[in-house]
Amino acid sequence: MEFMGTLQAAKKWGIPRDTIAKYCREGKIKSAEHDKAGSPWRISIDEPRPNYRGRKQKE
Repeated sequence: MEFMGTLQAAKKWGIPRDTIAKYCREGKIKSAEHDKAGSPWRISIDEPRPNYRGRKQKE
């Protein structure tokens, strides 16, 4: 199985890198794994894009 990091996932999905890391911590990206706190996240290349709506615009 091939993996990508949060930066690669952010570029692939068009989602901010910090949001990808947050989704990994929250379990919203099922294939995300890492060895210990502070180590980089590994996300399966085949993982589907998570739902992301971005920031709400002020009217």
